[in-house]
Amino acid sequence: MTAKDRVLMDYCRRIAAARSSLMMCSLKDLFYQEHRDFSRDEVRRAWERVLAGPGAAAGKRLRLYIHIPFCRKRCAYCMYSSDVLKRPGQLDELLDYLTRSGGYFSKTFAQNPFQEIYIGGGTPSLLTEERIESLLGSLRRSFRFAPGARFTFEMNPRDVTPGQARALKAFGCNRVSLGVQTMDAGLLRRINRGGQTPAAVKKAVSALLHAGIEEVNCDLLLGLLGDTPRSLLDSVRTLLDIGPTAVIVYSMQRQAQLRYFDADAADSFTPFMEGLESAVAPGLARLARERRYQLEKNAYAYSLSRGARTVETDT
Repeated sequence: MTAKDRVLMDYCRRIAAARSSLMMCSLKDLFYQEHRDFSRDEVRRAWERVLAGPGAAAGKRLRLYIHIPFCRKRCAYCMYSSDVLKRPGQLDELLDYLTRSGGYFSKTFAQNPFQEIYIGGGTPSLLTEERIESLLGSLRRSFRFAPGARFTFEMNPRDVTPGQARALKAFGCNRVSLGVQTMDAGLLRRINRGGQTPAAVKKAVSALLHAGIEEVNCDLLLGLLGDTPRSLLDSVRTLLDIGPTAVIVYSMQRQAQLRYFDADAADSFTPFMEGLESAVAPGLARLARERRYQLEKNAYAYSLSRGARTVETDT
C-alpha cells in the first residue's frame, strides 16, 4: 500500500467512524476533494476496503449526499460551492453525470443500504418535476435504501410546485428544508434574494404538506448584516403563522462566511452574535410556548418543532 493509499484509507475510516457519507458532487468535487489528488478509482477501492473490514457496517449510518451546484443567482452570504445556472441544459448534463457516477459506485455499496439521503446545493429545486423523477429513479436503480430512510431535499420556496412535491413524495422523500433565511423584504434585497414573499412561502409549505411530506422545515439565518432581534422574531412569528412542522434558526458562522462579513470586523463579530442571541433567545422561548412548539438548541441552531427530527447535529 502506498503512502497515498494510507492517507485515503485513513480518511474513509474517519468518515465511517462517525457516519459514513458517500458524496456525489460535481464541479470540483466528485466523491472526494480534488486537492487531495485522489482518483475516483482510488476512492472506490478505499470504500471497498473499509466496508469489507471487521465490523465496518455494524451500528453505522450510511448517508448519501447529492450536491446540485447551481443557483439562479448567488446569495450574498453563501459559503457553498455553486455556480449561476447559465442554461437549462446544464441540469441535464449534471443528471447524466450523476447517473453514470451512481452506476460506477453501485457495486461497491450493493450490500450496504443507505439510512439517509440528503440532496442539497446550490438549489436542488431548480430541478423540474421530470428531472427530479429522473434523478431519484437513477439513485433507486443504483443504490439500496433502508426502510424508513430519512430523505431530505433542499428547496427555495419560490420554486416549489405541486408536481415537484408529488414527485418527491412518490420517491420516499420525508423531509423538505425550505431556505427562507428571513421574511424581511429589505434584508432579502440586501442578500440578493429579493422577490420572496410571505405568500410564496405559505404556498410552498402548503403544497409540500398537501403532498404528504412528513417534515417541512423553514430555515432562517441569525446574524445577517442589518438584522435585528425584532426583525428576526417577526420572521419566526410569521413562519409559525404559516404552519411548517419546524422553524430552524441557524447562526451565521464568520469563519465559514468570510466573504460576507467585513474582514476587519473579527473583533466585533463574536460580541455581535452573542448580543443578538441573548436578545433573541427569550423571544424564541416565548413563541415556542405560545404556539406549542418544542424549542431545542445546539451549537449551530435553534429549532422550534412539533416533535419532528429537525436540527442536524452530526453532519
